[in-house]
Amino acid sequence: MQGGFLRLLDGTVGRLFYGLSWMFTLLPKSREKRILAIKFWALGDTLDMLPALAAIRKGMRDRELYVLCTKNNAAVFELSGLADRVIALDYGNPASIIKTALTLVKGFSICLDFEPFTYISASFSALTRAPRRIGFSNRKLLYTESARPQKMHAVHNFMNLARFLVHADDPKALVRLKVSRKARSRATALLPKGELIGIHAGSSSSSKIRRWNEKNFAKLADYLAAKHNAAIAIVGGKLDAKAAANVENMMKNKPINLAGKIDLETLAACMEKMSLFVANDSGPMHLASAMGVPTIGLFGPNKPELYGPYGRECIGLYKGPKEPYIRPFEAQFPEKYKPEYDVNKITVQEVITAAARILGHGNSRP
Repeated sequence: MQGGFLRLLDGTVGRLFYGLSWMFTLLPKSREKRILAIKFWALGDTLDMLPALAAIRKGMRDRELYVLCTKNNAAVFELSGLADRVIALDYGNPASIIKTALTLVKGFSICLDFEPFTYISASFSALTRAPRRIGFSNRKLLYTESARPQKMHAVHNFMNLARFLVHADDPKALVRLKVSRKARSRATALLPKGELIGIHAGSSSSSKIRRWNEKNFAKLADYLAAKHNAAIAIVGGKLDAKAAANVENMMKNKPINLAGKIDLETLAACMEKMSLFVANDSGPMHLASAMGVPTIGLFGPNKPELYGPYGRECIGLYKGPKEPYIRPFEAQFPEKYKPEYDVNKITVQEVITAAARILGHGNSRP
C-alpha cells in the first residue's frame, strides 16, 4: 500500500531527519517577506485545509504565499487560485528533493506545516529559516508555535493553525476549485443532460476497510436512477477502477463509468452538474462537497464529525462506537477489520432516506 509505505518511511528516515533538523534552526533567520504552507498528503485533507489557506491569503495580502506539496495534490492548490507559487515535490526523485531543499533555504518569514503527523514536513519547516514556524504540537521541537489537535472536524483543526496569523471564523463551506471552460466542455461531452447523481465506491489505497459493499452501491444507484429519472456517474482514480467496474456490472441500468479516465479538473467540472453525490470516506467525497454538491458520506472506521463532507446539505452516516478507529491526527491508520466499525452496518434504505432528505426538496441542477 503506497500510503502505508510512505508512513513507514516517514516514521524511520523522516524521524531520523527530524532529530537532526534542529541544526537548521541555528541558521540565520530569513528576512524574506514570504509565507510557506506545507501540505503533502491526501486529496481530502488538502481540500479540508484550503479554508485555512484562504483565511491567510485574505488577511495577509502583503505577503507572497507559497505552497509546498507533492505532485499528487498540486492540482488542488493550482485550481484553488490561493497560492502565488506551488512547489510540487516528487518524493520518489532525489533530484526533486534536493531542488526543493535549495528553494526552501532561500528563506521565508513564516512557515505553517499543515501535516498532522509527518516528521519530514516538520524538518522542511526548519529548513526555511523562518522566524515563525507553526504546526501541530506532536512535533513541536522544530516549531516556534504549535496547536494541539482537538476532537473536532479537520477543517477546524487546520483553521486553528491559521489563527496564529489572522482572525478568522470557521468557514461555512470548503473552497470551491476554479475549473476552466475547457474542463467544463469536456464534462459536457462526457455527461448526458438532465438529472445526474454521482457515486464513488473506492477509497484510499491504504484503507480498504472504509469501503461500503459494492452490491449496496449497485442497488442504491439503480434505485436512485429509477426514482429520480437520473443518470448515474461512477467516479474515482485508477486504483478505484476495479471497484467501479464491479458496481457497473451489477447495475441494471448502465451508468457512466469515469473511474480512472479523467483528471481532477474534469472531475470537478463533472461534479458541478451533479444534484447528489454518495461516497465512502474518501477524497472524491470532499471534492464533491467543495464543488457545492449535496453529499452523503458513508463512514465506518472514522467519524463524520471529524472528517465528514463539509458544508450545507452534506450528510455523514455512521453507526460505530463513540471513539473512531482511524485517527489521522494521531497517525493511527489501522487496517485490521473490526466488526463494530463495519461501514456495512449502514443499510441501503438508510442511504435512500438520506438522499430523499436532499432530492425530495427539489435540489436539482440544470
